[in-house]
Amino acid sequence: MTRKMLALAVLLSLVAPLVVHAQPAAKVHRLGLLVTWPREDRRTPAAYLVLPQELNSLGYREGHNIVIEWRHTYGQDERRQREAATLLHQWKPDVVVALGMREIVALRDAGATVPIVCALCSDLVEQGLVGSLARPGGNVTGTQTLAPDLTAKRLQLIKEVVPKIALLGVLHDIPSTTDGRRYYDRVFAVLEPAARSLAVRLVPVTADSGGAFDNAFAKMNAARVQAVMILSSPLMSANKQQIIDLSASHRLPAIHEFKSDVEVGALVSYGVNAATVMRRVAAYVDRILKGAKPAEMPIEQPTQMELSVNLKTAKALGLTIPPSVLARADHVIQ
Repeated sequence: MTRKMLALAVLLSLVAPLVVHAQPAAKVHRLGLLVTWPREDRRTPAAYLVLPQELNSLGYREGHNIVIEWRHTYGQDERRQREAATLLHQWKPDVVVALGMREIVALRDAGATVPIVCALCSDLVEQGLVGSLARPGGNVTGTQTLAPDLTAKRLQLIKEVVPKIALLGVLHDIPSTTDGRRYYDRVFAVLEPAARSLAVRLVPVTADSGGAFDNAFAKMNAARVQAVMILSSPLMSANKQQIIDLSASHRLPAIHEFKSDVEVGALVSYGVNAATVMRRVAAYVDRILKGAKPAEMPIEQPTQMELSVNLKTAKALGLTIPPSVLARADHVIQ
């Protein structure tokens, strides 16, 4: 080796570590999730776990280039407010995913300014969370379900399954906020004319805790309702199995929103495909982490719904599911 080549080699050996050292470390993104249940809880719908799986497929590796912080509300209003504030102000995420309308309202009330992606939310414009679906204009974007409108469709379905229904119980929780009361007002504004057109009278019944469901079903039994519609909420999710068991013991056909309820014994459900929604939520998160602004990202409204039927439950209730319903069903559990 010549003297010049040797000098060059020495110079490169001194410079190379400086070049490597000067390279910035890869950014580790911080994603916050405000959800009802921990991911390992049996009450967590499997569809919710699609989010971290989909993020993985988009190149995000937990512990390497992304950290995911799950904060759990357990369906409790006070805890929801506390966890929202903790997530925002102590953990300081780059973006937050809110699984449910009450979660996104809690984040708003806690003073959220970071990007928020909503999943399975509703009434975003009505509640002032976005300016419009096409151009949100703030820090909130994501997916919005057509929850109030879908209740009319569920009413039609349970009428098909149990044609002789004259009295339908409508089980829901007791809203603790003005936003919650407005939401139920909109639900019943859709349900009541639909019920009149089908010659069905609605019997609203509320429950405000796990122990209250026995009383709620006793009231429906005393009112002689012939079926029940379950209006989804964190409280209903928290007590899903109890509701399904009470429906069975009172021999009340029940219609729910999510397939996951039918998988554990509910008779029928009709609603969005939650797994598909979570994949879209992951895409929103990916775009935001790459620089997109929520204010300019239109809210998506899923148009593909899924109908699920549990034939084992139907048999136990002495019901025969009409062929017209089975032909439309996306999932039939034997």
